Amino acid sequence: MAGWISSRAGPASGFASALALFLAQPLFAQAADAAESRLASAYEAHELEDEYEFGPPPAVRDRPWSIAFWAPVNWRSNRALAGSGRQAGVSMDPEWSLARRWGQGRVAFFTEGGLFLSAMLPDAALDTSGWWGTAEVSLDNPAAGLSPYAAYEPRGIYTHVFGREVVTFHNFTLGVRRNWGATALNLFARRMQADRAIADQYQLAAHAQRNIALGNDLLLNLRADAEWRSFDRHEGDRRRDIRARVRTRLIVPLDSAVDLALTADVQRHWSTVDRFQFTNIVIGPALSAHLRL
Repeated sequence: MAGWISSRAGPASGFASALALFLAQPLFAQAADAAESRLASAYEAHELEDEYEFGPPPAVRDRPWSIAFWAPVNWRSNRALAGSGRQAGVSMDPEWSLARRWGQGRVAFFTEGGLFLSAMLPDAALDTSGWWGTAEVSLDNPAAGLSPYAAYEPRGIYTHVFGREVVTFHNFTLGVRRNWGATALNLFARRMQADRAIADQYQLAAHAQRNIALGNDLLLNLRADAEWRSFDRHEGDRRRDIRARVRTRLIVPLDSAVDLALTADVQRHWSTVDRFQFTNIVIGPALSAHLRL
């Protein structure tokens, strides 16, 4: 889920203030069920998202646990991605997660669990929620050489706020990471299995990013991704996609534990199925808070 570009630890007050900002937001009415739109959106559940693909936060011996809060408010040119209504709109997608990382010699282990909500304004019929988990084992230090890793990631998606279950994914990933200072590369292959005959797929991906330090503790993150996906079943035939993304993100520190992230993201999708060919522009701020325990 939301990636850690920085790993500064800070007081609980910073995390609490970020959480309070989100809880102050108004609740949105839930419209009638839109199962078809949600199922279509579930195809894009791994929409080039910010996972820990460039490595989880480094282990801290006396603080092995990390609590994270990620609250983006984005304008999207294609709000329903794979759904039927491709009009522009706003999405609010807060996430909460608890993670732990530890290591022994060349081997490092990482585990994480989290919850997310997604409010697609102004159409509450597209609102979803869910949970995810991660269990990963990796070898060696990516800053010193190639670091292979293997991960298992279950993920469940529900209507509204944990209403009816839409789909559950079981993802198995094999990959390798390599860092060169502020530049990071992640290459991986993934098998995504679903409990519905809609979204089983294979995925090959290359993700790269570079961090550039600016004045006044500002950080500019540049990222480029390319992915190929093959679906087992879709509308009676095998579907294949190629997706590419270029993203810039300015990180503005608000507190030792809280950052403001300003994002501009352009995504292009090519597919053997016409309705999955589109360009998506995502622009908006996000509040990021993290605390080590």
